[in-house]
Amino acid sequence: MTPLQNPGATRKHRPRPMYRLADGTRVPSVTAVLQIIAKPWLVPWANRLGLQGVDSAKYVEQTAVAGSLTHDWIEHKLTGRTWDSAQLADYSEDEQGQALRAYAGFRQWSRAHVLEPLLIESALISEQLRIGGTIDLYALLDERHALIDFKTSARVYDSHLVQLAAYRALLEESGRQVDEVRVVVLPRDGSAWFEEVETDTSMYLDVFRAARHLHEAHRVLDRERRRQQEQRTRERAAQRTETETRMQ
Repeated sequence: MTPLQNPGATRKHRPRPMYRLADGTRVPSVTAVLQIIAKPWLVPWANRLGLQGVDSAKYVEQTAVAGSLTHDWIEHKLTGRTWDSAQLADYSEDEQGQALRAYAGFRQWSRAHVLEPLLIESALISEQLRIGGTIDLYALLDERHALIDFKTSARVYDSHLVQLAAYRALLEESGRQVDEVRVVVLPRDGSAWFEEVETDTSMYLDVFRAARHLHEAHRVLDRERRRQQEQRTRERAAQRTETETRMQ
């Protein structure tokens, strides 16, 4: 079983991983690539929160922190490491409560399966897709090789399965067998856990490939626009210098 990356730190304080190809080229993460996909439902969702007097930015930050704490507890459970209770001082009571309810769902989920972890919080690279990513869990689950991602959202979104399809490509490129992918939803409100299982993720991988292409196109465009802006700045500076010289 592969241990955690940087096991001494919680997710809240763990440095963001940098992914590089064999030749040293830095590549984006799977999650960074997926940010290129528009999420039009976010606007009405944020509007509804605003009408309820809730700051959507603070709400997202709080739920993200609770999700990170949930993952920390799951990682400690899977690796057998002892949780340092002093670390809870970094989290509010509400964040701890949300994480505790989600973690209770994980405990129930784990008791419903025969689980043998193989990789936990492991960073992988794809030379073919030119991306990197850190998987939650790769395990023998009920005697099947499963890629598992834990979510503390209220439902399974298409983006979750697109993300797992990319992670599956990372695993398979490294020579590992993947029979299925699972999104395990552990609601923060304490409602029952549920999961979605897919064996064929080719359609979702097609979506990721398209997103990867668009992400790279935007990167090239941004680089070209910066080059043009720098060139215009130099040209304007040269014109000002020429004008000042003529006026002397």
